[in-house]
Amino acid sequence: MQEGDRDGVVAPDKLVEAADPEQRFALAPLVAERPVQLSRALEERQLREIFACQAGALFALLQKTAVNDPAPGQREIGLNGVEFPVRRCQRSGIPLEQRTLIQQARPCHAFVHAAKRYRSGRNDRRQAAVAACMTTVGFIGSGMIGGTVARLSVAAGHQVVLSNSRGPGTLEELAHELGPLARAGTGAQAAAGDIVVVAIPLRAYPSIPAGPLAGKTVIDADNYYPERDSHIAELDSGAVTSSGLLQRHLPGSHVVKAFNNIFYRHLLSLARPAGAADRTFLPIAGDDPAAKQAVTGFLDSIGYGAVDAGSLADSWRQEPGTPVYGAPYGPFSLEKGAPASEDTIRAALAAATR
Repeated sequence: MQEGDRDGVVAPDKLVEAADPEQRFALAPLVAERPVQLSRALEERQLREIFACQAGALFALLQKTAVNDPAPGQREIGLNGVEFPVRRCQRSGIPLEQRTLIQQARPCHAFVHAAKRYRSGRNDRRQAAVAACMTTVGFIGSGMIGGTVARLSVAAGHQVVLSNSRGPGTLEELAHELGPLARAGTGAQAAAGDIVVVAIPLRAYPSIPAGPLAGKTVIDADNYYPERDSHIAELDSGAVTSSGLLQRHLPGSHVVKAFNNIFYRHLLSLARPAGAADRTFLPIAGDDPAAKQAVTGFLDSIGYGAVDAGSLADSWRQEPGTPVYGAPYGPFSLEKGAPASEDTIRAALAAATR
């Protein structure tokens, strides 16, 4: 992580603080190399400047599609290479090195794109996919898997609220590193997200607040490890799955199991855009079809395909010790992992036995 102006790197908030446009764009080339998603305050400031000097031209341009509007899977940049956030799910989930940056023919086009987003609000609810209209992903547990999913979420344009059992103060550094779309909060604040990822040791599941999660889609990334979680008789006997146990604790929520079968380093590096020949797939399991559709859309937005593994009762097929657990993505020693196709994941699920 780089902080402030150290080593010639300017934090995104410095751009917001630079009220004078010439000063702000003079600072722009010093922005860190990772994708910079400007805050809403900066978008509003840009709009005010344009409305003051180019209102007539702006409103004319707002009535038609910007000529440089990027195609699906592409990102858009404005003056001096400063990247403007493109949050629609069809343009997300793509590693920076694979994105095509479209240089604006005129500076106003970048501002028009931001103005269109402002006019229609943060969410484009005309999109059918939940991922397209979702603004916030909450994380109950922000360790290896939770933190990695948060990184992918921010890269896709989602806001994230990070929480853990030790309090928001222990996550401020991670939130700062992820940028203005991330913030540290309490478990209750994370539970207020549009979709919530639970990534904690299974033994801690009773501490998850059931009330605030009522009606929410909850992604269960937990695994049962008896050596860590102590033995749980129902799980040892196979009477219930670990996700079934969580669903029982959260009767008003819609639990979907996902992210539990992949090494966090592989999860970080294997994201690919929809349609890519080497796109990787993850199994998901749940009892609610709408919740599974929502999770499928979310996975797509961060760069992954989904394979429906069945109900929560079937989720044992993706638990530790099964063919789909870890192996399709390569050994842990393989830093970036190996892509796993839809057919590979389906075959691994079918090969599972008890």
